[in-house]
Amino acid sequence: MVGLRSMNRAMKCMLFSLRTKPVQLLHAGSPVPIHNELVDEEICPDYNSKYFYPSKPGEILADEYQLLVKVGWGTRSTVWLARDITRYKWQSERSVTLKIINNCNSAEARHERDIEEHIAQQNPSHRGHAIIRTCLESFEVAGPEGNHLCLVYEPMREPLWILQRRFVGQRLPLPIAKAYIFFLLVGLDYLHTECGVVHTGK
Repeated sequence: MVGLRSMNRAMKCMLFSLRTKPVQLLHAGSPVPIHNELVDEEICPDYNSKYFYPSKPGEILADEYQLLVKVGWGTRSTVWLARDITRYKWQSERSVTLKIINNCNSAEARHERDIEEHIAQQNPSHRGHAIIRTCLESFEVAGPEGNHLCLVYEPMREPLWILQRRFVGQRLPLPIAKAYIFFLLVGLDYLHTECGVVHTGK
């Protein structure tokens, strides 16, 4: 396993290289290092590669987004950092996060998109409206076993468990912790009172 610091350094170098050589660095179809070690979603007991879209760094989806690196995964999707390749040279670079869902034809995939559209269209004057992140757009890509729904988001910053490492004793200062709790509660209030939405697990 690569250490977190080494991975952060590699990411910074890669992103710097992408800024200085935006088109030449990654090419769709470039050979990807082969490894025998199972990683990420592959270690799940019910993992089946045919359900996941075979994403590769450098691949371009919808003629608009170039995949850079996988930043997350789950039992039914993978999440990638990507860049918008439709930007003009004089425009600043735009990065997005793409969630690629396993099966576009499933009711769950359509339900997730429908719920996000519902949340985005509710009361914009509620202070929690701006806190809840919803997808900017969606599109489909064709995979070997069918279509996959892709949801496009603004990238988020580092999670709290990494942020806390920046502080003495790896503890979040109380004012910062209180601010995060406040935002969480305001966002939940918006979801519950304005949208009529709750998050449930199976």
